[in-house]
Amino acid sequence: MTPSNCFQEVILDPTKSFKAAEPRHLCEALGVLPYWVNDWISASSEAADGGSSYDQDLKAFMEQAYGFPLVEIEGGTVAEDGVYQSKYEDDSPMPPIALIQTPAGKYFQYDYGIVAIPTSDGHFVTRMD
Repeated sequence: MTPSNCFQEVILDPTKSFKAAEPRHLCEALGVLPYWVNDWISASSEAADGGSSYDQDLKAFMEQAYGFPLVEIEGGTVAEDGVYQSKYEDDSPMPPIALIQTPAGKYFQYDYGIVAIPTSDGHFVTRMD
């Protein structure tokens, strides 16, 4: 782990919303999920380099690694910078703790185990805690 980041491919606090948090604490808040995203990126790129196909999308890969069904949190929106807004007016916008650029798009991770997994038509938002 470098002083500013826990994973080479992870951008911590991409919206600069957690200025008081130490990077190591943000890394701890991410748990194992960035490892799984990285494993999917590696498996996808190895298949592409070897000419074989790897057809599992990131959502399916994450669900398999997690071992439980992923239930979509419906009605919210993920902005281009990753800020998540739920469908409930009383909920404050949630800035991402981390961003990982994947071949499928931007993966965002938030407080409370909430993640936005890139899909072909936007993001699949779920809780993985």
